[in-house]
Amino acid sequence: MDIANHTFYSPQKKNAILKSLLWNSVLEIFKKEKNIDISEKMISIKKTETSFRITTNNPLLQQEFLYIENDISEVFHKKLSKMWINWEIYKIKMK
Repeated sequence: MDIANHTFYSPQKKNAILKSLLWNSVLEIFKKEKNIDISEKMISIKKTETSFRITTNNPLLQQEFLYIENDISEVFHKKLSKMWINWEIYKIKMK
């Protein structure tokens, strides 16, 4: 089932699925690579047409994010492919 091409998912539902996948990918990679639990430091994820912006309440995480940005993107896009989501490659940024 390719959720990107089915009309029974509203745009809001698709966005919620994408944000949830990214949220979990970020938590997973920070825990695995940096041994940091950032679940209470993440504030929001906002989606534009081609990118996501992750907002945190800790500026030091932005620096850490730069080191593991590719890992997060790779895990996120693997999760998308497992769900048969054939959307474009998204850019992930941290604010």
